[in-house]
Amino acid sequence: MYGLALHEDERCVEAADRLGPPRPGFRSEEMACLDVGWRYRWRRDAAASA
Repeated sequence: MYGLALHEDERCVEAADRLGPPRPGFRSEEMACLDVGWRYRWRRDAAASA
């Protein structure tokens, strides 16, 4: 998911949804990866509404 988001690949949105929220005990590591996907979605949605 992280790599897809870095390459602006739309599939990262579905991958982030499939992963779900960070697991207890792995929050900091997983948040770093999930954040990239969420930021991609935010940019995509902002561009679509502009």
